[in-house]
Amino acid sequence: MTKEQFDILRKYVNDKMIEICEEMLSGDIKIEPCKSSKVTYCDYCDYSSICQFDTSLKDNKYKIILKKKKDDLWKSMVDKVKEEEGE
Repeated sequence: MTKEQFDILRKYVNDKMIEICEEMLSGDIKIEPCKSSKVTYCDYCDYSSICQFDTSLKDNKYKIILKKKKDDLWKSMVDKVKEEEGE
């Protein structure tokens, strides 16, 4: 990873953390676990006993994480960081 890529990643993660914290502080704390083609992230969650996520309930749906190419991920992070910086 180059220094420029690390800076992009750092800025992207920082912006994402701020976004998630603002959502939580505004009361948006919906149950929305992620799922990829092979993994259900609930399998690793320490809060399953209190979460009450149940796929048999209509409103309980997984957030599907699609596999992306590395170049596409970097492009989307670069675009998002530039957007946040107003470029």
